[in-house]
Amino acid sequence: MHGHGSTSKVSDKLLKQAIRNGLSFTSDMVKIRKCNFYVIIIPPICVVNNDSDLRILWDACEVVGKVLSGGDIVVYDFCGGTTITEDDCIPIIEQVSGLTCNSGFFAGYSPRYDNFEVKGFTTWGIGKFTSGSTPEITKIVDEVYTAVFAPGM
Repeated sequence: MHGHGSTSKVSDKLLKQAIRNGLSFTSDMVKIRKCNFYVIIIPPICVVNNDSDLRILWDACEVVGKVLSGGDIVVYDFCGGTTITEDDCIPIIEQVSGLTCNSGFFAGYSPRYDNFEVKGFTTWGIGKFTSGSTPEITKIVDEVYTAVFAPGM
């Protein structure tokens, strides 16, 4: 990663600053397994034959389930709603990981509300809503998101 994003949502300056501060990208499962805070972000759900195509989300849940350890937090950051999180995502992660939500791992949610039609809109400029599967997890998710998506950045 050289500090240039493929979308206009993150400025090169902000991305380079994040990389200098330790942001890294990898598909190496050994490195990913060392994490304890996972954020599943998917693009707006595609509509295929008037049905939401959730395969990309389910695949992401399977990948995270393979590397999850006890006490880890998985945050769902997409526009699919909490029903999809509770009915689809969490059961997939529980099945793949062998862990149970709220005892083996914890969940968080931050709805994605990108408005690509508004000129100059950035998620970083307005902050994010967050929640967690327990009050303690809500606080942790909020602290992480506040650090990343602070209004006015």
